[in-house]
Amino acid sequence: MSGDKELFGSLLTLVETTRSEDVGTIRSDEFGNKYIYLQGIASVALGSVVTYKITSLTACTMVLATTGSKGHIAVAMAAVVASSYGWFQIEGWTEEVLAISGGDAAVGGRVFLTSTAGSIDDVVNEGDEIIGMQFTVQEGETTLGAGYAGVYMNAPRTLDGVATPDLTQVDSAVLYAVGARFTDEDGNVFVYLQGLASTAEGDWVTYRITSTAAAVTKRAVAGDQGNLAIAMAAILATKFGWYQIFGNNLRAGAITGGDAAAGGAVFLTSTAGKMDDVEVADDRVSGAVFSVQEGELSGNPAALAGANISYPFCGMGWPVRPVLSQIDDSALYNVGRTFKDETTGNEWIYLSGVSSCVEGSWLTYYITSTAASVTALFAANAIGLIAIAVGALENTKFGWAQIAGNNLRAKAASLGMSAVARWFGAAKIAAVGFVLYVLAIAGLGLVVFIRDFLAENADFALPFVRQELDVPS
Repeated sequence: MSGDKELFGSLLTLVETTRSEDVGTIRSDEFGNKYIYLQGIASVALGSVVTYKITSLTACTMVLATTGSKGHIAVAMAAVVASSYGWFQIEGWTEEVLAISGGDAAVGGRVFLTSTAGSIDDVVNEGDEIIGMQFTVQEGETTLGAGYAGVYMNAPRTLDGVATPDLTQVDSAVLYAVGARFTDEDGNVFVYLQGLASTAEGDWVTYRITSTAAAVTKRAVAGDQGNLAIAMAAILATKFGWYQIFGNNLRAGAITGGDAAAGGAVFLTSTAGKMDDVEVADDRVSGAVFSVQEGELSGNPAALAGANISYPFCGMGWPVRPVLSQIDDSALYNVGRTFKDETTGNEWIYLSGVSSCVEGSWLTYYITSTAASVTALFAANAIGLIAIAVGALENTKFGWAQIAGNNLRAKAASLGMSAVARWFGAAKIAAVGFVLYVLAIAGLGLVVFIRDFLAENADFALPFVRQELDVPS
């Protein structure tokens, strides 16, 4: 579109054979109503409802709106027929819109396309509601009489307008715009998508909308990432249909015999399209929880469960709280991955182990890959990042070490005073050194007591060692 224009020399009802404005130009009247300048087509009359698409500054495509039409909606201000140009209303009030004669479209009623090209009514037609338009004057009661009604409109369209679709219907061709959403009377939300081979009712799929005519869908499996939806029917390749993305779904795919329990978390599995409540690191589905155990829905269907979903997704965030004391024989998470307890603020990092490491050991480390780290027991003259082992993180093992927060299991007995300052962040080194100097003068016994107390109740934040300090011992 070429946008709004301030001054116009033509009347809104003027029909021109020679274009005086760029197609797509928008103007307003003194009441705030808005109009768009378009190229007409045959049979357009005053009040005709059309769909349009601007193709250039000199042309557009237009159709007299009828059942099944999709696109932006406008109302003709005059008989702008083929090879002519004129104004069409797109916003505000009008009492000059064609409506089914005798249909008695009611004030406040929703607006639907009809089988009569260019005319509207309030009779529900599935998939043909005009979004952004409402009846304000009953048909037959405007100054133009029978066949006309009053409406208020605000950029009306049918692009994603959906009345009450058959949610289990599978379409061979696009019936709605791909990505269109429908909310039912219970608040459940569904999205219209393209299917793929082997999809069954209840299958969980990842999806990515590529246009209003296509989407990339995939039956979800362990390791997948993306937005998730649940198929309402067997929507196969080259087919189209509805998938649920919000609300309570009672046909959600689940592992047969897995007995996914009500209230249980939802995890991706190695079986495409099916979920379970068995914990798998990094494969938890966010925004979903089982509501009815697998196999216990009405009729006891196998491989189906109930699930409450809220725009679920997978693979894009921390799945579940890990067992921090667990020691793994092989890497369960990417080495270097961190986990933060949002309640306490404590933070841990996943590392590969080192010989002789026990619970509470102080470690230095650096990450070399997502499968390994160079980890060493803390020693004098060490330089690098520091963490405290949560468990016996031995060589060839993997596990968690704390890097921030309050730790009550930090080892202290084997460390001399020269290391105390290094247990704290750089911001604390000078202050701690001064305190320790004063305490050393007061007596070595008191120093040892304070040292042990501090070490066993270490409160630290991403500790590291930058340099050696000469601290009296």
